[in-house]
Amino acid sequence: MTSYLSYWTGHEVREPDLVHFKHFPIRCYFDNDSDELINFHGKDGKIDYNVYRQLLKSIKAMGYNAIDIHDQLGRAEFYRWASYKKYWNYVGDIHHIEKLIDIIHEEELLVQIPMYLAWGFDPIEESDECWHKYAHKWKEKWKSYMASALGKGDLFLLRPRSPVYDSKYKCTCDDCSAKGVGVIMTEVFATAEEIILEKKPDARFVCDLYAEGYELWRNGSFKVSEKWLLMAADNGFGKFPSLPDMGKGPHKWGIYLHAGFWLNHTVQDPHLEPLREAVEAAYACGATDYVLVNGQSFKNFILNLEAVMQMVHDGTEFCRKTFIQNWTRRLFGVDDEKLAYRIDLLIENIAEAHRALAVCPACLDPHEDLDRGFTATMIQVVYRLIRRINGTHNEVLPYNINKAMALKMEIERLYKESQAIELLIQDSARPAWNDQFTFPLELLKEQMSFTLVLFEVLEERREKNDAKIALKAFRSLAERGSNLIFFKEWYIPEKSRMHHPIPEEDIFTF
Repeated sequence: MTSYLSYWTGHEVREPDLVHFKHFPIRCYFDNDSDELINFHGKDGKIDYNVYRQLLKSIKAMGYNAIDIHDQLGRAEFYRWASYKKYWNYVGDIHHIEKLIDIIHEEELLVQIPMYLAWGFDPIEESDECWHKYAHKWKEKWKSYMASALGKGDLFLLRPRSPVYDSKYKCTCDDCSAKGVGVIMTEVFATAEEIILEKKPDARFVCDLYAEGYELWRNGSFKVSEKWLLMAADNGFGKFPSLPDMGKGPHKWGIYLHAGFWLNHTVQDPHLEPLREAVEAAYACGATDYVLVNGQSFKNFILNLEAVMQMVHDGTEFCRKTFIQNWTRRLFGVDDEKLAYRIDLLIENIAEAHRALAVCPACLDPHEDLDRGFTATMIQVVYRLIRRINGTHNEVLPYNINKAMALKMEIERLYKESQAIELLIQDSARPAWNDQFTFPLELLKEQMSFTLVLFEVLEERREKNDAKIALKAFRSLAERGSNLIFFKEWYIPEKSRMHHPIPEEDIFTF
């Protein structure tokens, strides 16, 4: 079975009908945070070649014409963080990377190379981050990269941030402090541009203004040549705080969107509205030369990834109702307009429930710790609870069990609705529906059940051993997998994204 998305859904799916894009000539898929994708038939941080080819064929059919190979270069976390080293024996392999680049070109897609400096096959040290002291090492590394398979790239991306991790430039030595980050990054970009052009005279450049990068540009401290396309970025969750008037000045502009985000590899989130608003804002201010779309683990974000291409194709004429009807018809054989609307409402409610669960847990009450910067993701809540139960830490956690129960009830309602819809769609598409919606909701439901048990153990309403039993049930469900047989091992705990892992079986110490 080789039709569009058949690899990911287990049944024939018709391609979207997107032929001519009047705007956004470069539509780049961002291969970022793709742990489960890498682990699916891959090993130790190296993706299986056939899996990668299937990804490329799918994004091309969606309308993408380029891919940023970020994770395939070997993120610093892969070989430096204990949470990865426990399960992966990652060793950078430039020959593996070159094979992937060749496959991309065989599929007639452009290759975008992020020119950070800590890729696993040839990294700088964290101690070399100071530009003032170690500029010569940065230059040597860029030259080495351009002499390697990375020199086969078509587009080259850089951001005014740390060269090692996705974080701020951290050096605070007297010289760097005196210059300021904006001036330092101006020098960094000019140097990188010169080195890249020496090897690749026709190279194209993308400046990623993610996070603090846009403010550096806006205040005038950071400047780049006209060769760089400037990319305004969303906040990581599909929303732009504001976009400038990008029609002015010599630079071309584009946007960076998240079709999935780093705290969620389970359900569609963000939903269509924030994505639509972002694309319309880009049209309004002239940022229509480029779009970068973060697909995370790909499989769980097919809806959003297709939707963004439809949005950049249609512009202000994008119709959500028409898109959902078309999408549900192609993927699940839905011809009933009322059922399509019901599906749309379900997906939006799932996104809202997951946002309450993952980003700002609805089970917490306001507390001064939160005001001081505690980022209360649900996984952080779970691990704080576990540490308190184990007696290894007495961290403040303003949990509210009634709020947690209300959130669990909402997820259960959505799970039952997904089960009901699963019975109404085309028979051959039911395993795919289960994999895309019903099973992920079942996982979230089990996660909330486990979390509630932890709350009750802390309140001495349940025995500590109940926490072990609840964790075993949570892990067993993930190991069982969805009804889409080909992907039953997708959610195995040891393969899951480390930012929202299912706790290890032996995590309790009592």
